[in-house]
Amino acid sequence: MYKHSNKAYVVGNGLGTFTWKDVAEVQSVVPESSNFVDPMPRDTFVTSPVEQAWTVIRYQVVNPGPYLLHCHTKTHLEGGMAIAITNGEDK
Repeated sequence: MYKHSNKAYVVGNGLGTFTWKDVAEVQSVVPESSNFVDPMPRDTFVTSPVEQAWTVIRYQVVNPGPYLLHCHTKTHLEGGMAIAITNGEDK
């Protein structure tokens, strides 16, 4: 997946359905699935190829506006693996 405009940090990922109320709960229940200490800044990240998996990214908005989060594999993009995110909507 590619996040336009600014770098993101992958702070958690895992298999199955995301059933927790927030990322803090994930960290307390399954601490090995998250990294809040030293996540690497990324503009791309790999998602799991299994049917049910989750990834949590965190980023700071530095350029307010609408940006795309999408897969770079053309057939995935054509299949709808993309979303427009409005960064800094309050600005």
